[in-house]
Amino acid sequence: MWLTMILLHAAAAVLSFAIGLAALSPARAKRHTWLPPALLATLIGLIVFVVGAMAAHWGRLATPQRAIFSGLVVLALYMLYRAMHAYRLIHHPGTTPPA
Repeated sequence: MWLTMILLHAAAAVLSFAIGLAALSPARAKRHTWLPPALLATLIGLIVFVVGAMAAHWGRLATPQRAIFSGLVVLALYMLYRAMHAYRLIHHPGTTPPA
């Protein structure tokens, strides 16, 4: 179970990176309307699979490892938060991006 989750997490991360690179241009993201939702979906998959991997392996992790992996989940949630704001900016171009 743990290895499956790690492999799915890695696949979601690679897809998320590739889609993120493609969506860097706002004009391209507007032309290819599937890019922003696909980025959000792969980021959600990335988070779900890393949490699944952690849950399957939690009992074997030392306290520092638990803290590090928990911090990585917080970072992933922040990435998802920023991606959701970018998605909103694409659909509402008159709004000011958050600082």
